[in-house]
Amino acid sequence: MPWLNEQTKRLLDWALKTSPIAGLIAVASYFAAKQAITPHRRVIKIAVLLWLLVLMLRFDMVYSIYLFVLLYPFPSGIALGSTNAILMTIIPVVWLVRASSTKERLLTKTPVDAAIILFIGAFIISFFNVDTQQLVVKGLKVMWIQVTAIVFFYLTIRFVDTEEKLQRMTKLAAGAATFVMFTAILELFFPGAAIIPGWIGLKTRAAETLTTRIEGIRVGGAFSSHGMLSDYSTLIILLTTYFCIRSKNPLGKFLWGVASLMTFIVLMATANRGAMVAFVAGIAYLLFLLRKRLSLTHYMLIFAAFAAVFAGAQYALDKYTLATSLTDRMTATQFEGIVPDTRLGTWKPALERAFEHIFIGHGPFYALGRGLERELWPHNAYLFFLNTIGLFGLGAFIFVVVRVAQLSFLFRKPFVKNTLLGDLALIFHVQLVMSLIEQMRTDHQRDDIYVYIIWMIFALITTTGLLIRAKEEELENEVTSNAGDD
Repeated sequence: MPWLNEQTKRLLDWALKTSPIAGLIAVASYFAAKQAITPHRRVIKIAVLLWLLVLMLRFDMVYSIYLFVLLYPFPSGIALGSTNAILMTIIPVVWLVRASSTKERLLTKTPVDAAIILFIGAFIISFFNVDTQQLVVKGLKVMWIQVTAIVFFYLTIRFVDTEEKLQRMTKLAAGAATFVMFTAILELFFPGAAIIPGWIGLKTRAAETLTTRIEGIRVGGAFSSHGMLSDYSTLIILLTTYFCIRSKNPLGKFLWGVASLMTFIVLMATANRGAMVAFVAGIAYLLFLLRKRLSLTHYMLIFAAFAAVFAGAQYALDKYTLATSLTDRMTATQFEGIVPDTRLGTWKPALERAFEHIFIGHGPFYALGRGLERELWPHNAYLFFLNTIGLFGLGAFIFVVVRVAQLSFLFRKPFVKNTLLGDLALIFHVQLVMSLIEQMRTDHQRDDIYVYIIWMIFALITTTGLLIRAKEEELENEVTSNAGDD
């Protein structure tokens, strides 16, 4: 029967076509199920790297930036260095190959370029005072991280070039941050838990429970640092709260509301006084900027809501967790002049050390001890730069900040007020101010996470400023065109 043979042939052809796909799905499902039950960090990292390569080679490069935004809060140290620095080295190399083959524009010029060139130059010049091979290697690693953070800045500006992409990246950053907050909440109840063994774990160990009951936990979550996490919380809560207010979907409003509440609880569970002061100062500044949009009733409601959430969070943390009390630490703070007691042993020695090589610094790596001397981190970003890359490097960094700050003030343009672009520009501006305040009491440059946060803020401000300027030029062209028609 000819029809039977023809049907059999079609069935065989269909089987040959679908079998490889079905096999791949089956194998992938098997490994996914296995990793869900007993996750292995190497398998997960390889899968993430393969997915990143697929994104870079097959799709728009903006998706590589999106994926990096999701991954950078969870770095992992390997033989070559931090996974963040490695990923942000691979991404631009792939983009360079793609751009050269398609003749696309490589990068976007920005008003910050000259300042960044001086900043990178300061790192190079500072090696003049490095006198050992070990410090040269460590200094190169520090510089590598800084350069990749700057590359992240430029790639963000190059690919996040529309309002839609800007909003998407901002939401992804807030979403990744929410997961970081979840790890901190988890740490309150399950100290030392490993979410992905060998990759994402928690700082406080179960063996420290007895000490914890006496001294209390200061959560660090996936960051393993209560200082970094507290500063991160102050920046992220502005975004999650804004998305909660702006969301028209009840489910979205609920989820962003939960994320905001969780972030505030984590901020308090870090028991970091400086971060809370910066947060209050930032919110006060934001409310001042919004004074024409808010009434006295709004201010009273905001103050009452803040007081209620603060009191409720503190009560819950004291009663149900082992978290250190933020209010106890705040009330116990002592000052010598205007310097907090906890910074007396760090700021003065760091300033004295900086004057040894005041102009070009000691080199990118901050050595904690020389000979028998015992030294601490400066706990101040500006003193950190003054020590490592000198007055020239600190001046270059301030130059970068000034150029970025000038762009951040574009939220005041009348045509972007009460728009998504204008509101995001306002939030980024306040984040910049808060981060500059926070860096007076900590040095984010010594880790492989927060340096990307700082440069992401710079990038978001810059790309928002460029979008506002482009819109302003478009409006001016329309006015000129209409005048010409008349």
